[in-house]
Amino acid sequence: MNHTDNSELAIGIENGSDIFEDDNHASELFDNSEESDGEADNQPDSQLDPQFLAQRKITKQRDTQKQKEAGKHKKRVHDVATTVDLPHSSSAISRSITEFTKFMMGCSSRNFQLPSPPAENEVQIWQDWIVERKDVIQKHLDAYIERKQPQTKAEKNFLVNQELTRIKRAILTTVYHPAATVKNSSFSLAIKIACDEEFKTSGFSRITFDWDKPNLDNSKWNGATATILASHWMKWRATSRSLLDDSPVNPVKIIERWLSTARKEIKRKETKKKGNKTPGDPSSLSAIKAKHKSHRKKVSEYRFKTALAVFPDNPEVSALFQNLDTVSDYEDNKDFRLPPVRINPTWRSTVFANLAHELDRATIQLAPQKSKSAISGHLARDQSRNATEDEAELEKVPPKMPIDAYSGDYLGQLSVLERDQMGIKDDISQYSLTSALADISKKTKPVNSMVE
Repeated sequence: MNHTDNSELAIGIENGSDIFEDDNHASELFDNSEESDGEADNQPDSQLDPQFLAQRKITKQRDTQKQKEAGKHKKRVHDVATTVDLPHSSSAISRSITEFTKFMMGCSSRNFQLPSPPAENEVQIWQDWIVERKDVIQKHLDAYIERKQPQTKAEKNFLVNQELTRIKRAILTTVYHPAATVKNSSFSLAIKIACDEEFKTSGFSRITFDWDKPNLDNSKWNGATATILASHWMKWRATSRSLLDDSPVNPVKIIERWLSTARKEIKRKETKKKGNKTPGDPSSLSAIKAKHKSHRKKVSEYRFKTALAVFPDNPEVSALFQNLDTVSDYEDNKDFRLPPVRINPTWRSTVFANLAHELDRATIQLAPQKSKSAISGHLARDQSRNATEDEAELEKVPPKMPIDAYSGDYLGQLSVLERDQMGIKDDISQYSLTSALADISKKTKPVNSMVE
């Protein structure tokens, strides 16, 4: 993909011998020989048979089409290979990578302000700087080899690599503006200095992204930036005493996924800012939050009352739904005729979510006939989506719930002290949520259902 090429543009020159990965590449810079084309290609077209010209054109078109199809297939295979196994966005390793990205941009709090995208002149200076530095280095190497007069190809390549290692940081500098250092971060100042230094020696003016181009294939700047950040996160992971597991991960792809989330969040804030004109405006942010809270409170009351009726011998189940924060938030559907879209909380386990939804079904089934339509409309959801990283940070996680109410990813992010503070016990209760879900499912499914 292009972001791999971008990394070569950004750091290939800086990394000395990377410019000459093999002997053939090194010799290209000092050998101007050209291979001869076929005899037919060397003849003027006017001297060739028209039928031959027509056939050659058709053949070239077929070859071009085959190359395009092969390229598309290669890209599809590459995309599948690099995206299907990405860890969940709320997993510890994904959050670590995105937190490192924010750390390097100086984003210090939940309500952080993302840096502005690179201006056109910043991108142009960066691109020109790469070409200019390549030219300076090449001229220096030409003079150096001329002075040394190596006798063999191997000797010449050795001298080139040796000289590149010596001068890789000595030629050309750029005006670089590092972001402010985030205090109380798990990332050290040393890793920030090293990362900033690579951005500086790669010609960048600062660390930021073109937020309108989350796909790294569409922005050389974004691709190179993500690659450098991923490289230094990997170095931090390898040398730090992190609790993260050592499973393989593609940090560049995780950064790319976060860029899509960041772009959506920027657009959402812009839309709400435009609509938040007056305190009384029904489209204002405060009014929307109040509306959602009232709606979720009603859902919580429905579930609590239904749980009392369905689980009379297990009041601990109904007690779970007294907390408003157990109810997922939602966003209004773009089509006002459809129910809202559920936003799945990152902390909530699948079994707890399924239990809540079965209680909704039971609520509708137990409702008086005259109220069924209204209650059904209140509980209906068109579809669901996972919470974004920014939404996850703002979630209020209810404490003192059974351990099986929390997702494994969320529990994995908590220390022993944090679990104790939240009142989370390690043991699953005698009447587990899985048992509760199985019992209520038997009551809500049709009597003649064949599903066990």
